Amino acid sequence: MKAPPNPENGLAALKAVELQPEYPARAFLQALQQYVIYAPSISVLRGVAPETQPKNPLGISGGRLPEAIRELLSERLRRGTPNPIASKPNSWPLFDKTTAQTLT
Repeated sequence: MKAPPNPENGLAALKAVELQPEYPARAFLQALQQYVIYAPSISVLRGVAPETQPKNPLGISGGRLPEAIRELLSERLRRGTPNPIASKPNSWPLFDKTTAQTLT
């Protein structure tokens, strides 16, 4: 049974539902649906403006950047991999005070 097409997902989504699940082209089109072009916005990165297109782990305009970095570093810590940011104190000026507090 085919799922009804969602015109908001674009042409790739519309064509993907027409293909049988075992076709390699369908897997390719489904992977293509996950592709996004990030265009960070300074106001979103600073937390002044809301993320208008939230995605997980990082919004298209850069929303959730501190949280995404924290999740990545937490996973590295869980695995026992050194924290690359903590080991390079000269990288801290790249982050504002709020972001730096979020990362620690």
